[in-house]
Amino acid sequence: MEKGENPAMTICDKDPSITIIETVEDLDLYSSVKLKEHFNNLRTAGWSKFIVDLARTKYIDSSGLGALIHMFSSTKKDENAIIRFANISPSIFQIIKLTHLENMFQITQDVETAISEIKEIAPDSQVLPSYSITDI
Repeated sequence: MEKGENPAMTICDKDPSITIIETVEDLDLYSSVKLKEHFNNLRTAGWSKFIVDLARTKYIDSSGLGALIHMFSSTKKDENAIIRFANISPSIFQIIKLTHLENMFQITQDVETAISEIKEIAPDSQVLPSYSITDI
């Protein structure tokens, strides 16, 4: 990951209470620290429904897996929080499978499926104010 590159955040246009976090190409030590900071800031700001879009991610190391586990664990501590992981490449899925995380993470084929699942679980989601990530 380039020094200035950050995980991107978008607010879902189909449900403004859902935050989609698009990960970077390499989830390594540097980017995973930034991803966890970004996620923690969102949680502190009150966001509770997340889709982690891994479509761009081609490489993940143990710290990247640790960041995903952190995100999952953080949402599991809050009964109102939901997280889905989407668009996982076959090579990244193989690593997730080797570490036996495929049964722990809620993985969907794509973002649209994740949105549908979240809306089904929490149809009356509260819209939150927008959040700036310019400081990460």
